[in-house]
Amino acid sequence: MRLKAFMDMGLVALMLVAFAYQLTGNLIHEIAGISMLLLLLAHNLVNRKWYKVVFKGRYNGRRILNATLTVLLIVDLIILTVSGIMISSDLFAFLQINAGLGVRQIHTACAYWLLVIGSFHLGMHWNFVSGIFRRIFGISGVSRMRTYVLRLLAVMVAAYGLKTSWDMGIHYKLISHYTFDFWDFENETAGFFAAYISIMGFFAFIAYYCAKFIFLRKST
Repeated sequence: MRLKAFMDMGLVALMLVAFAYQLTGNLIHEIAGISMLLLLLAHNLVNRKWYKVVFKGRYNGRRILNATLTVLLIVDLIILTVSGIMISSDLFAFLQINAGLGVRQIHTACAYWLLVIGSFHLGMHWNFVSGIFRRIFGISGVSRMRTYVLRLLAVMVAAYGLKTSWDMGIHYKLISHYTFDFWDFENETAGFFAAYISIMGFFAFIAYYCAKFIFLRKST
């Protein structure tokens, strides 16, 4: 379980590095992308039991949503990887594919879809993730004050993530619409990572409460 927790943290960290293209440069961007792919393959290997039971049992709303997100993630990763190799100018430059602007736009759109779908996937499994961290840090028992503080923090992060995603035009990036936003890393490097973490928090927040609503409806 600790391995799964550190893998999830590693995936988030690599995704943030990959998005910081203006700061890291192309080579680090490609290394981060390949590292993320390898870590995702390891993540699927650790969670291989899911594939064994995917066609077994009864499907409810939550399970349908989870399976749909998983399939979308796999498809998006395949397109992201293939398009990344096609436009590579460092690690796979020896292939001499020299893909055009269209492939670059597809690659960029898939990267932002990975951000959104991955955040939804994280939100759907937030109880599991939080349970792991509770065990790691030895947190036991129930505290109303802690619950209220964490919920308030989640609302604040989600609200900032909503504002940031709108300001950065994430909805345009998902459809390969070109935007002119460029981050000023000389003055706001920390702000960049805070912005992307809040965007992930916003979509994870939506997924978590959607899953909770589905569960409550089923219980009712």
